Amino acid sequence: VKEIVGRMKGVVSFVLICTAVAYGNYDYCLAPPTTTSVDTQGLTLASVQVVFRHGDRTPTVPLPTWPATWDCSPDFLLDHSYNRDAVLPVPARLHRLVMMPGREDLKGNCALGQLTAKGYQMHLTLGNEFKNLYIDQYKLLNPNFDATEVWVRSSNVPRTIQSLMGNLRGMFPPTPNGRSVDVIDIHTMDNDFEDLWANPKLCPRIEQYEKELVNAPEYKQELAKLDTLYEKLKTVFNTSVPPPYNNLFDNLWARHCHSLEFPPGLTYENSLVPITDFINWYARYTWMNPLYAQLTFSPLLSEIVGKFETFVQNTTKTHKYVAYSAHDTTVGPLGAFVGAFDGVWPPYASHITMEMWKNDTNGQLFMQTKYNGVVSTSVVPGAGTMVPYGEWLKKMKSILPTDYQKLCQVQ
Repeated sequence: VKEIVGRMKGVVSFVLICTAVAYGNYDYCLAPPTTTSVDTQGLTLASVQVVFRHGDRTPTVPLPTWPATWDCSPDFLLDHSYNRDAVLPVPARLHRLVMMPGREDLKGNCALGQLTAKGYQMHLTLGNEFKNLYIDQYKLLNPNFDATEVWVRSSNVPRTIQSLMGNLRGMFPPTPNGRSVDVIDIHTMDNDFEDLWANPKLCPRIEQYEKELVNAPEYKQELAKLDTLYEKLKTVFNTSVPPPYNNLFDNLWARHCHSLEFPPGLTYENSLVPITDFINWYARYTWMNPLYAQLTFSPLLSEIVGKFETFVQNTTKTHKYVAYSAHDTTVGPLGAFVGAFDGVWPPYASHITMEMWKNDTNGQLFMQTKYNGVVSTSVVPGAGTMVPYGEWLKKMKSILPTDYQKLCQVQ
């Protein structure tokens, strides 16, 4: 058991992806675009909440022996800090963070896990798609950013913050002249309190239950399918303990998305495909486990549900549009929790949208959930594409625990 857990150390908190070879048209390097909603005749869009993954990034872990060279842009430009209520001038000077050569974990000029120019562009594009839907087509929001309509949140990680900035820029393009500088509050929190990922600080039982899952017979049976590859990795890296599978996939997929070479002996077909078969099995094994879902994402889902409830109670003083900039380990498990997960690892810029629609005649409310542009009919089975809000709310409350603190106590 110790050997198995050691070989896969970290996989529970950072499972990885499936491949185009194994799963048809799947593309980890970019999620499909968002799409128009369906069955909206006689309805008006009232409120939207969206949760998305950051864009393309560098690896979060380096590989020993066989580093790749990375070139990063854009850099993070910084202006001065101002008091919250200060009148902001147009900045005359910006500051740039530059990695010092030879003093970074990756070869080149990039930090670990840094958003790339490609990743920023992904969110400019996704934000523009949201603009086309929620501003131009459905008239939910004003064309100019309005803080009374829009509320945004991000994990306190540079790549998610920058992705959100790009997304908002695509959604609300700055006007060229004659308008004051927009100040957009990006809400965040310290990691000890963060519920945009599975956080043992919030729920101590998470770690205990993860250990139970990796000690289960079905887990060991799936992992054993990779024994031959594990021996190959020993040779490739000239070590008795090669890098964990999660580290390899983090690094190799980042390389693949930038057409950078793999370590000699490893190819897309002979390494990524067999491991990603296991990894996607593991994602379904954990994320679609009702208890694991409750332990990990009840706080976030409760927040999302609560914001919709507040909107229904007071539509005039509540934000119409709420966005959460987060991670693959947010979008995938949250999608599984609400019944909208497609069973494969979320690509860059993956997104869940939850839309509230109002009947123009009788005021009845409906919910429509989309995962990477695909309307889900499994959130409330049998309810179709437009789920009556009452049924949706009943379903969400039925999957949330009645006593989260008690559930999270170590057994």
